[in-house]
Amino acid sequence: MKTKFLFFLFTVFYLLFFVSSVYALDFTPPPFNDLAYQGQYYNQSLADPITIPAGDSKEITVRFKNVGTKIWEATGSNYVSVYTVNPNYRKSVFAGSDWISSSQVAKISKITKTGEVAEVKINLHAPEKLGDYTENFYFAVENKTWIKSTYFYLKIKVVAGEIISPVSDDNIATPNDDGKNVNVKAQIAGYTNKTITAQTGGEEIKFKIKYKNTGSQNWDSYELYGDLDDSTKSITNDSWESEKKILTKEAKVLSGNDTGWVSFVLQAPSQAGNYKINFNLGIDDIKISGSDTEINLKVLKDATVSYQPSVSVVPPRDLIPEPNIRVRLTSPTGPVKFKSIFEYKIYEGDVFRGDLPANTYVSLEYYGAENGIYSFKSNGLNFSAKEKIRFVPYDMSNYFAIPTLARTVSWKGSERFDTYRGIMEYVYSVKKDEMYIVNELPMSMYVAGIGEMSDSAPFEYMKAIMVAARSYAYYQLNNGTPASERTFDVYASTIDQLYLGYDHEKVSPNAVKAQQETKGEMVTYQGTPVVTPYFGHSDGKTRTWAQVWGGQNKAWIASVATPYDKGKTMFGHGVGISMDDAAQRARQDGWDYKQILKYYYSGVEIEKVY
Repeated sequence: MKTKFLFFLFTVFYLLFFVSSVYALDFTPPPFNDLAYQGQYYNQSLADPITIPAGDSKEITVRFKNVGTKIWEATGSNYVSVYTVNPNYRKSVFAGSDWISSSQVAKISKITKTGEVAEVKINLHAPEKLGDYTENFYFAVENKTWIKSTYFYLKIKVVAGEIISPVSDDNIATPNDDGKNVNVKAQIAGYTNKTITAQTGGEEIKFKIKYKNTGSQNWDSYELYGDLDDSTKSITNDSWESEKKILTKEAKVLSGNDTGWVSFVLQAPSQAGNYKINFNLGIDDIKISGSDTEINLKVLKDATVSYQPSVSVVPPRDLIPEPNIRVRLTSPTGPVKFKSIFEYKIYEGDVFRGDLPANTYVSLEYYGAENGIYSFKSNGLNFSAKEKIRFVPYDMSNYFAIPTLARTVSWKGSERFDTYRGIMEYVYSVKKDEMYIVNELPMSMYVAGIGEMSDSAPFEYMKAIMVAARSYAYYQLNNGTPASERTFDVYASTIDQLYLGYDHEKVSPNAVKAQQETKGEMVTYQGTPVVTPYFGHSDGKTRTWAQVWGGQNKAWIASVATPYDKGKTMFGHGVGISMDDAAQRARQDGWDYKQILKYYYSGVEIEKVY
């Protein structure tokens, strides 16, 4: 009896002190959308605090037991991985290039069934700043839910180690002279003028610059920075990402190639005088060697008394992982054919049924609501199913064809649009009593497949439409019917946006480029991405939300003049961007995409969200 009592006291002590140290939360936990996923802390390979020399890295393995009723996948669209929290999707200072992103650490190492222990390897890359850190994490099922009771934290002590060049705290890129990026180099390839002149202080000055990648390493993206030699003055414009970071370009620049012209606006200092501007490029806040470029600036007169310089620049928001979107392609009334030149994984609901080899035709059929049976027939893999059938690629950029779709668009001629990237789902909607073919894919791939403008349109206008299309789609993802209660997020038609998939990408390379150059950017109002309708052309002015659809007006959608539409009749709903007018703003008036967006949507910002 005494032994049992001592065991009881030990158990209470363990729960109060050890377990509480693991699970006690001083922040709001993320949402748990599916409680069939639950976990329990098991152990970790290194005890806290984990000591790492500054600039060095150390790997730790964290293990959690699957105590829910669903399998934890290590691959596919619903894989399990670890994200940062407190706040959710926080950019970690310990992230490295081996992380999935700066807020997503890694996937679990293998499929983990109920009762088994999952492990994830976390490679911690110590920052240069010495001190004690606490990093907070949670397990999550991709595209589905956070996993309840899988919160953990790591206490990390960064100590003196090898000295490397510091990353500046004031958003100006610092040199890469530490030898870690010796293959990353650049040199100036062109600019508007060596000397630029502002008539008065505070004047906005348009400038163009381009750089050549002279190193042996390709760039997936780069940052442009600008600063004055006089630290008491500023050239920061409201369009800049931060005080000294002008912009970030998500564009691939191969070794030996140049960036192309990069256009932006700077703000002349308020006082007359002669100044020197230093421009340079960076990658991940590290300056690219050889990119320093000095430009002369002359301001002829002081700014007017009423001029108010930019006091501060809104800091960049924490980026979220790129979301997937589910697009209803069609509602078939008969058998459906599927074929891809790539290998696909086949699922019945969440259950893996087998691999489908490349270049294999599949015939799909549903035998009505009364029977509730799906039929899958191919050369090698055949089965009947009670749940929806999902075709999941090994790479989301892979594409599939639906020969039975035979989709055309009248104003695009005889071109067929039957091929799409990502996942295909064949699913019956009980709510609508209809069959659906649903295409699930990353947001960027979806936006690249939207075909609502000519590929010969002005490029800045195309970028504006891509940002508006992305904002509209993201709004649909997060509003209206809860995701768990709907079969898809948007229609592939102009009910939402005209999505034409991979075939559109092939015939519209400029649209694809416009998507790439604005990747992740959305229209925000007071920090929140908002709905951004657009239409063909107006009769000289746009309409408010309430004028067309009733209900309450939206603050960012006001009626604005559309001078290039004068004399025309209304084509479309009239709310938001008039596409004809906006195209002429870019072609005739030289507006860039942010000017276009901020004209048709009032009081908004253009922010990178993912």
